[in-house]
Amino acid sequence: MQMDGKRVSGRGAFCYYRPEFYDKCQAGSTVLVAGKCFGSGSSREQAPLVLQSAGVQCIIARSYAFIYGRNQANNGLLGIRLDDDRFYELALEGVELTVDMERKVILCAGREFPFVLDPIEEALLRAGGLISVYEKYGTTLFRQLQSAANRSRINSSNGRLDLFPVETPSVVQDW
Repeated sequence: MQMDGKRVSGRGAFCYYRPEFYDKCQAGSTVLVAGKCFGSGSSREQAPLVLQSAGVQCIIARSYAFIYGRNQANNGLLGIRLDDDRFYELALEGVELTVDMERKVILCAGREFPFVLDPIEEALLRAGGLISVYEKYGTTLFRQLQSAANRSRINSSNGRLDLFPVETPSVVQDW
């Protein structure tokens, strides 16, 4: 992994396990489907940055290692927890996935799989990560995030956080 300040190279992501990983991401395969405890052993904040640099926009996993999962949200990388056996049976390499953030569903092989995001995690994602929130709100960032999360719980029917109304694009996997 080569690093230059906040910039990192995604070229080395999974290079020993999946040498074609970077090229597939660059070609548009932007969703990574994983199993249990994704990110275990990758507790540095650069781990999600490397994946983003490779072109990954979303990771769907049964669970995440705690520190990695926190860093993933802090860096603005969408991580969806989904523990549905049927999804993993259908989400094989080469199957197209669509993540619909407004409806909070994953579309795969003609089926819909609902998911839930923690309101603070969603606020971080919509804002582009913790650094973006800090640059905008300074030391009041946690109060702002909590306020956004509370409004989200109250206004959950519209699926949006008013504090950070940045549109999150749908992502597609075509592996």
